[in-house]
Amino acid sequence: MGLVLAVVLATNPRCLLVGWFSTIGDVEALQQTIRWITAKEGTYVVAPYLASPIRNSKDYLTPLLAIDASFTHLIAVCGPVWRAMWEGENLSSPAFSNCSKVGLNLSMIEDLSVWNPFDILIERDSVLNARADMAFLAPTRSFPVVGICLVHPQQEYGNVQRHDQVTKILQLVLKRLKVGLVAISTEIESLDLDSPAEPVVESLIANLDTLVTTRLHGMVYALRNGIPPVVIDPIAGGAKVLAQARAIGWPHVIAADMLTEERLMQLIEHCLSSEAREEAKACLNMAVEKASCIEKEFNETVFGSAGSI
Repeated sequence: MGLVLAVVLATNPRCLLVGWFSTIGDVEALQQTIRWITAKEGTYVVAPYLASPIRNSKDYLTPLLAIDASFTHLIAVCGPVWRAMWEGENLSSPAFSNCSKVGLNLSMIEDLSVWNPFDILIERDSVLNARADMAFLAPTRSFPVVGICLVHPQQEYGNVQRHDQVTKILQLVLKRLKVGLVAISTEIESLDLDSPAEPVVESLIANLDTLVTTRLHGMVYALRNGIPPVVIDPIAGGAKVLAQARAIGWPHVIAADMLTEERLMQLIEHCLSSEAREEAKACLNMAVEKASCIEKEFNETVFGSAGSI
């Protein structure tokens, strides 16, 4: 595919790149195309379709605005293409009659014997061909995955609750971080599952790099799965969340009235480290040991016996 496109772009091309560009796969195909063009010392302008959800981005032209520019190539990159859409985008305009029209990584909806506007078609799929998607050429990239598990406002704490303050600071910090985010709820009703909620929630948490949580059980489930949590007590001065963290010896906890952007950033960065993973394992061992005493205390105080029920 690369060799074919290189022939088309033989001499300092000026390319108009049109497409949907609304999914990560679209964008990776676009980026690959740009690499091929710039390798040929070509220039390009990106123009999302008028029907694309990113059409109003200040970073791009639209095909209609680009119509008077002198392009050597009109290249449609990635996604489905059909006659009504193509003509609705004005891409059949005589203004593009001198361009070589290239279809790249497209799904051709209509039979090519009926409609094919391209001089060169390197389609992803049509009635005649099927090729691997260009996204396979992109390098694999990933960011740390951070779970967010927040408690709802807790009226029982009155005017010392600081949930809104915590959420505002968290949102500001997350904008600065290059991470993948996963929202996690421990509310059984909100999960609306046919299967048991606990293993579903644990499966999500177990695959995180860290969990930022204002929930006591968010901290518990994270540590139980060896995931170091960033723990925020949403109550000024601290309440049950801070008390639990102290009881089990988890140090990466802060009360809402002490929280700042910089402190939260520091906590997240530390809890993404291998050192924090080791701390989580050690804390879990301590927590299990302390929790195991509850059975004996329960039996002795409730049933007057130290044996198991």
